[in-house]
Amino acid sequence: MLSNLTSFISTEIEEKLRLISRKLNINFRKIAETIRIATWGSKISPPLFETIEILGKKLTLERLGDYKDR
Repeated sequence: MLSNLTSFISTEIEEKLRLISRKLNINFRKIAETIRIATWGSKISPPLFETIEILGKKLTLERLGDYKDR
């Protein structure tokens, strides 16, 4: 998933998330909404991939992990 990315930039984050969406056959909007909630705390956020890049890999993965553990 995102933890495998060596270069944590918005274009690669988007590419990886869209690939996951296709592999799991899950609508990308549902994935994006869940990630927005987990990383930003709201269904509405600034541009998703850029937000994740700014938050950084460590914080993003922590927030995703915390959300998953709820």
